[in-house]
Amino acid sequence: MKKIVKLFQNIWYYRTIKRTKKIEGLLQAAVAKQDMDREVERIVLKYKITKHMHRYLGVKAVSGFIPVKGKSIHRCITEVHGRFGDKMEKAGIVLKADLTLCNTP
Repeated sequence: MKKIVKLFQNIWYYRTIKRTKKIEGLLQAAVAKQDMDREVERIVLKYKITKHMHRYLGVKAVSGFIPVKGKSIHRCITEVHGRFGDKMEKAGIVLKADLTLCNTP
C-alpha cells in the first residue's frame, strides 16, 4: 500500500514541477518581450528627439549627443522637455545638462 501511495505522490510531484516550469517559461518570455518593446520605444523616442532638434531648432544631432551651435542649451532643454517630457519619463530617458540622451536603469 505504501508503494502505491508513494507512486501517486511521485506522479503528483512530477505534474506540479512540469506545470511550474511551463508557467515559468511563459513568464520569462513575457518579461523578455516587454524589455525588448521598451528598448525599441527608447530608440524610437531618441530618434524623434534628435529629429525635432534638427528641424525646429536647427541643431544637428549626432547619435546620442546633440551639439549646440547658435542656440542656448537652456532653450534646447526646455524645448525637449516641453515636447517629449512625459514620453521621456515613461521610457526612462534623461536629457543631461550637456544635452546627452541617457537611459535610466
